[in-house]
Formats: sequence, structure tokens, C-alpha cells
Amino acid sequence: MEKTTATGMLREDHRKVEDLYRRFNATQDFGARVGLADDICKELEIHARLEESLLYPDLTRESAQGGMVRHFGEEHGAVKRLISQVRLGHAGEPASFAEDDALVARIMASIEHHVQEEEGTAFPKLEANPDHNAALGADLATLKMKLKMCPPVFQAIDLDVPVRTAYNQWTQFESFPRFLDNVKEVRQLDDTHVQWRVEIAGREFRWTAEIYEQIPDERIAWSSVDGAINAGSASFRPLSESSCRILLEMAYEPQGLVEDLGAMLGAVSRNLASQLKAFKQYIETTCREDGAWRGQVSGNPAEPELSRHGLPRADPAGQQKRLPGI
Repeated sequence: MEKTTATGMLREDHRKVEDLYRRFNATQDFGARVGLADDICKELEIHARLEESLLYPDLTRESAQGGMVRHFGEEHGAVKRLISQVRLGHAGEPASFAEDDALVARIMASIEHHVQEEEGTAFPKLEANPDHNAALGADLATLKMKLKMCPPVFQAIDLDVPVRTAYNQWTQFESFPRFLDNVKEVRQLDDTHVQWRVEIAGREFRWTAEIYEQIPDERIAWSSVDGAINAGSASFRPLSESSCRILLEMAYEPQGLVEDLGAMLGAVSRNLASQLKAFKQYIETTCREDGAWRGQVSGNPAEPELSRHGLPRADPAGQQKRLPGI
């Protein structure tokens, strides 16, 4: 039986997304296009998790290619922001044909450039060592099977408050246990690290999240650096001067038995929905935020993963820290 190599498997992922995009462009049925756009987003998210969890740390460890990995992570971050924009649009009724088409085109333009760079620079380094390429491929295949059974989940909700109010309240992480029953404790350790203790389906999960991107009134994105392995984002879109939409996305790496994964996927999705409903009730009842963080964090999804694997982080010089204040 032929071994699965890391580069072979990742190339297959690249070609699959390209085929989905060809099908997207070939149909004028809007419902089919929305479904294909969603499929493209799901495939790219799982592919990104594979690279951020295993490929990029491996490249940094084996080849000291920190600068190259950082660059690839920045490209991942840009694509993830566009994926969130697609989902924010799909959450509305009706979705916009022109917006959907433009966003998917931008995603694929970024992916085409990313694939050319990755296959031209990173893949030859792996293929120079066939045994290592095969061993990494086996690890990627195992993780991919788990992620396919528990793909990223997301939920959106519309709020009757200005986007600034919703965003400001969302940054007050330590207040979450006041209105979210399943969030037992949250501790803000510093500007970019938050400890969580959450109950899902009767099980308690703990982790420390590192916020690698924060754009006021637009987006907060994080990845765990210890405990339960997960990553996610909260994206905000104004609908009017007095209303907005929030999209909450989460990807996690399941640790239990395969037969438990489907149940956990449903539990996580229901948990996101209940969190958003509780947040909506709280913020629409109070109509004001408890506080706010209005600074920015500039980073990319590869960096927290490198920290998690015990590898050197990028030089933080030039990163703008979050600043308190309304």
C-alpha cells in the first residue's frame, strides 16, 4: 500500500478546492452557488487547521523557516477574514449574489497565490526527505479524519444594538459567566491571553486562548495555547445605525473516541447558538456595554500554534497591543 505523503495529501486538498471553484463558476443557480461557497470555506478551514497544527510547526522545527511560516500564516489570516464575510452575508435574507461572487473570487485569488508559494517553496523542503514526508503525511491523515468528522461550526445572530455596543461588550470576557450558564469562569491574564472554564454536554473543558487578531467593531480571533485544542473568531457587521450581526465560529480538535465525535459536534454547535441568544438578551436588555477594549492586535493564526508546540514565537516588535478605554 502506497504511503500517504504530506505534500501529496495537501496537493490533493489544493486541487479539490480548485475543482469546487470551477463548479461554482459553472452554475448560475444561486442556491447551488451558496452551497459550493460554503463547501469551499469548510475545505479551506480544515486544510488551514492541518497546516497550522502540524505542517508549519514542522517546517519551523526542521528547517528554521520562521519567516516563511509567518508569511503563510498572514495569508491564512486574510483568507479566514474573507470566509467570515461570506458567512455573515449568508446569514442574512436574502444573500447578495454580487457580494457572494466577489468574496469567493477574492478568496480564490488569495488561495491561488498561496498555493503557488507553498508548493514552490515549502513542499520541496519536505520532499527532500521522503521518510519524513511520509511520517508527517500519516500524522496529517489522522488529524484530517478527526477534523472531517468534527468540522468547524458557526452561528450568527442579529442584535438590536449598534455594532460598537455589541463589540465593546464582547471584549469584556470576564463578564461572560454572568449571562452564559455554561461558562463557569473566565480570567483575563493580559492583553492577549484569556483562561476559560466551560461546560459542554456535561463535560468540563479548560484552555488558555491567545488572541492573535483584534480589530475594533470588526473581529476578534483566537487560538488555544494549552488545554482543550480549539480556535475561533467573533465577527461583527453593522446592519444599520442601531443594529448589527455577530458571527461566532469555532474549530476544535476532538480528543475522545470516534463514536463520540458526532455528539460533541452537535453539542458545540448548540452551545454557540445558546451563547449568542444569551448575549443578545443581555445586551438588548441593558442597551449598554459594561466596558470596552478599543485597541488592536495584529497577528496571524500560525503564531499561537507555534507557541503551543513549544517553538519560538515571532518577534512581537511592531505588534500593537490592546489598549483599554471606550
